[in-house]
Amino acid sequence: MDVIKSLFDLVADLRPSTIEFVTSGGAEATGGEAVTAGVTVQGIQLKDNRIGKTKWLTFWGAGAGVGLGTPIGGSMSTPDFPSFGSKVLRGSTSWGTLELTDLIGGLGQIWAFGAGAGAGVSGSLIFFNSMVPPPLPPVVFKAALWVEGITIASPGIGCMGYAGIWTLED
Repeated sequence: MDVIKSLFDLVADLRPSTIEFVTSGGAEATGGEAVTAGVTVQGIQLKDNRIGKTKWLTFWGAGAGVGLGTPIGGSMSTPDFPSFGSKVLRGSTSWGTLELTDLIGGLGQIWAFGAGAGAGVSGSLIFFNSMVPPPLPPVVFKAALWVEGITIASPGIGCMGYAGIWTLED
């Protein structure tokens, strides 16, 4: 998955931001066979290098996807699990300086890809303040980044699309 992160870094260099990824953690629960539904709570810690502040953003979402595995499954990770994030891409609706408060409130989307059986790996394409709901591609958004890391997961492999909202922790 390091190839995806490297490619996303190249794209993000076209519209750079002073915000950088620090760490992540979260949990998801899914149900279904082949076609699945699920809920997730995901947190990412970001640092705004312009002002030197580090904050947690939390995503609360629900969605659907496809996968092979147990009929009821899920995954989880904590902030001390290894995770890596790309550079933050300023999206098409971001003009001027991107601030952490610009990333909350509107519709968020996470496209999660994972595989595991006990230990697992995951990758997530994260969008902040998307202007179109899934399953349409989030071509109009405030910012985006790629996050990958280690998880604890039920046996399976899958792809989920989640829609929800981002909140900023004080």
